[in-house]
Amino acid sequence: MRLTSGTISLLLGLCGAVATVAQAQQGTIAGAVTDRVAGTPLPGARVTLVGTNRSTTSNQEGRYTLSALKVGAYTVQVSLIGYGAASNTATVTEGAIETLDFGLKAVAVSLDALVVTATGEQRGREVANVVTNINAAQLVQEAPVTNFGDLLTGRTANVQVLPSAGTVGAGTRIRIRGLNSVSLSNEPIYYVDGVRMESTSNSLSVGTGGQAFSRINDINPEEIESVEIVKGPSAATLYGTQAANGVVRITTKRGLAGRTNWNLYSEAGILNDRNQYPTNYFSWGRQPVTNAIIQCPSTFSVSGLCSIDSLTSYNVLMNPATSINGTGFREQTGLQVSGGSEQVQYFVSGEYEDELGHIRMPSAEYSRVAQERVVTDLPYTQYRPNDVKKVSMRSNFQAQLRRNVDVSLKTGLVMSNGRLPQNDNNVTGILPSGLFGRGFFGTRGSFGSSWGFSRPGEVFAILSQQDITRLTGSFNTTWRPTAHITARATLGLDHTNRVDRQFQALDEGVFFSNFRSGRVSDNRFSINQYTVDVNASGNYTLTPAISSKTTAGIQFLKEFNFGVTASGNILPPGGKTVSGGSIKTAGEATAITITLGAYVEQVFGYKDRLFLTGALRTDDNSAFGRDFSAVYYPKMQASWVVSDEPFFPRSSTVNNLRLRAAYGASGQQPGTTDAARFFTPATATLRGSDVPGLIVGSLGNPILKPERSIELELGFDAGLLSDAAHLEVTYYNKKTRDALIQRRLAGSLGGPASQFENLGSVQNRGLEAVLSVSSNVASGVGLDVTLSGSRNSNKLIRLGPGVSPIIAGVIRHVPGYPIFGYWDRPIRGYNDVNGDGILTSSEVFVGDTAEFLGYSIPRNEFAFNLGVTLFHNRVRVGGQVDYRGGFMANNFTDYFRCTSGAANNCRALNDPKMPLAEQARVVAARTAAFGATAAGFIEKADFLKFRELSLTYYAPDAMARALRMSRLSFTLTGRNLGTITGYTGIDPEVNGNGQNDAPIDFLTQPPVQFWTFRVNMGF
Repeated sequence: MRLTSGTISLLLGLCGAVATVAQAQQGTIAGAVTDRVAGTPLPGARVTLVGTNRSTTSNQEGRYTLSALKVGAYTVQVSLIGYGAASNTATVTEGAIETLDFGLKAVAVSLDALVVTATGEQRGREVANVVTNINAAQLVQEAPVTNFGDLLTGRTANVQVLPSAGTVGAGTRIRIRGLNSVSLSNEPIYYVDGVRMESTSNSLSVGTGGQAFSRINDINPEEIESVEIVKGPSAATLYGTQAANGVVRITTKRGLAGRTNWNLYSEAGILNDRNQYPTNYFSWGRQPVTNAIIQCPSTFSVSGLCSIDSLTSYNVLMNPATSINGTGFREQTGLQVSGGSEQVQYFVSGEYEDELGHIRMPSAEYSRVAQERVVTDLPYTQYRPNDVKKVSMRSNFQAQLRRNVDVSLKTGLVMSNGRLPQNDNNVTGILPSGLFGRGFFGTRGSFGSSWGFSRPGEVFAILSQQDITRLTGSFNTTWRPTAHITARATLGLDHTNRVDRQFQALDEGVFFSNFRSGRVSDNRFSINQYTVDVNASGNYTLTPAISSKTTAGIQFLKEFNFGVTASGNILPPGGKTVSGGSIKTAGEATAITITLGAYVEQVFGYKDRLFLTGALRTDDNSAFGRDFSAVYYPKMQASWVVSDEPFFPRSSTVNNLRLRAAYGASGQQPGTTDAARFFTPATATLRGSDVPGLIVGSLGNPILKPERSIELELGFDAGLLSDAAHLEVTYYNKKTRDALIQRRLAGSLGGPASQFENLGSVQNRGLEAVLSVSSNVASGVGLDVTLSGSRNSNKLIRLGPGVSPIIAGVIRHVPGYPIFGYWDRPIRGYNDVNGDGILTSSEVFVGDTAEFLGYSIPRNEFAFNLGVTLFHNRVRVGGQVDYRGGFMANNFTDYFRCTSGAANNCRALNDPKMPLAEQARVVAARTAAFGATAAGFIEKADFLKFRELSLTYYAPDAMARALRMSRLSFTLTGRNLGTITGYTGIDPEVNGNGQNDAPIDFLTQPPVQFWTFRVNMGF
């Protein structure tokens, strides 16, 4: 058919007429969201049409618009973190704009706040498990944090942030509701903007003695909008395998419609080691026959081997002339730009951060080393061996391509360089050398020196560093084909290039083994996490009283890691590379793990007050045994807002009450090759020549399956005192079945000595509570208080038939007791029979067998967070006090100082006037007949820490405008300000094994004190 110009004009006219009619049948709801008391606009509030999938966000002026709405009546609900939700009705008429304004009231916690789940966003009242939301954007402004661990410490119940050391860059353990696994990781998993991120806690391949970097500290808190913590399997079911230890969801900042906002911030501060290190002692005496001068400990003196005639002492770590403790420095400067239109918004940021540790080479030592090398200056990395420099950049864009299609592209780039000193269980460490030194200054021939193994100049000549380039990107799209159906898709990649390097030049550094011949290690890794997550939801009102939401989705996760390690020993003069080594070694490893999961969830609501949820997820994983096909994780939940029932008494004391119950399962995958049968290459000697060969690396386990955790969670939430306070109480009972346990294999099989099997079972149960208060207590005075606490009981139910208790020193896994518990032969008592004031082994009484001494991880925790605003929000004072209790710490530093010939410098060994209790634990530890028991040094480690104190001043608008700014604030923050404890070691929090769950206080740098000053400027 031929189209004439007249025909075309007619068709265009008809189309225009149809469009005009369609537009005439639509209308708009618009309005403003403000603080009910102050009247100030509230940007970032979520505005939702109840019963549909239409929503929007208020712009920088607090205004919102919902356009292209069909004619009819709607219920509009508005929610924002820190405010109670509000709802109202509006009737849309043809071509008209219906104005609907909202004034929100500040509350402690709102049941209608939106939380992000595996299936999308849901209101808090619909979710029957505990989800903690941390307002990171506000927190870093009012109390600047130094790392991601600080952001989580003490913010909610039963999320324990366990720093391993005070060394700059040292990693952190995070444990949620106790320890689940004997053999696998107990770390939660992390998602950033919907993309699974690599979160290895011990991320270092060169030796430093114990400490290592943690990948979670690559996260820049300044870029984070909020953090949601999903605590257990009852909540993490739809996250599938690997989520049994909890999930941490990180949402980065986004732009809001409106003018361009510029936020410039700069922070500077100092860090100092305020810890008290023990003094080294040396008892002098003479042998009875030769009259030779020797060290004469009390145990020698009482045996007649010598007689003590004097006692000397020296503290090489505390004396200003020899101490390595200087002043560290921290600086941070960043710029954030955000804004956009109603269709496109953006957030772009960049930051530079440098944190220089307090450890430095003493001036006299610097001069000695420089003179020895015949140079004027030493490399700065040897003068200050501990430092982390980091550059972070982020760009987040979101756009509304069509009324029913939203997309976002979010990318973050981190580049860092970190250097760690030698410490912990390490003969080349600096604290071992200081704590094992002799009790006198300098060197006295065969008696040694004030430095035990090596002097700072030798130790600091070992360079241990890591370079990171990390890119995390996500693409998210949401499509709403109808008012009731929503489809979502997330594609993302977390890619990390890591280079670990250790170097000691020829004729420099420690005199250990052949180290001074020169050595270098250069290890390179490519670490990749791929995420594809697609789901669709249908949200319908079945009857006026019953609503339904059905979600189905699939998830694909792939972890691809590749590493090459190389080292060269015996370097030539000036040699720095592996290729220059006379002896070279190399290796490579590839690990690939794939998870394919599918899930379905059904939620029914009754009158918006009772919600029932059922869900099921199934996973197949490449680490499962070949004869185990898939695992299934069920989930059931019920949430009942009792206070919405007509029979509930109306009261300002208890103004809302919700009861909740949740049951669910999740898992933990085996190691990549735990189920596989494979051979390991080896070199054999045949007729005098080296030839390649193979040995059995693993016999394989075709039925190996994931550890499976099932949890029941019961609790209630109550809004109190007209929503000025909120109480959350939760009981949980979590059991891990099919726990991986190593079973010993018969040597006749010709393979490894053991292999993993699904044999064990572990239980955690406990109670946790959070009380939040937010109120204006007087004119111009506001109060924010959060009290949180928990108690956890852990028990190993079984190890499996024929498996004996697992013993690793004083750490044991024994059925009926906590995993990673402390065990040793206890000290029953002592009696100074002859009254000479010095105990002998015959006067100390020790049990015949090892007994359980206590938990190695705190089972009780309590945190108190306080914020006070003064002068109508002009000044804010904040602080945090953190208590941990119900656990023991292994003071192996003092044990070694009192028992090892490398030290023998503790006071209880050298000073006969020490209390008998101190002598008893030393005698027991030095007596072979007692098994050299460490029970006396495994001590109660309860502590109370003053974690944080901050003072913020918000400049008046007139002052900011005079400086051509829109806002201006100043914040002074102190961290690690004091500790109250009965523990006799340096600090009960340290872990010489890094982020390992077998903690030990052994020659580890304790936490240091920070003071920082920050300026925030807005334009």
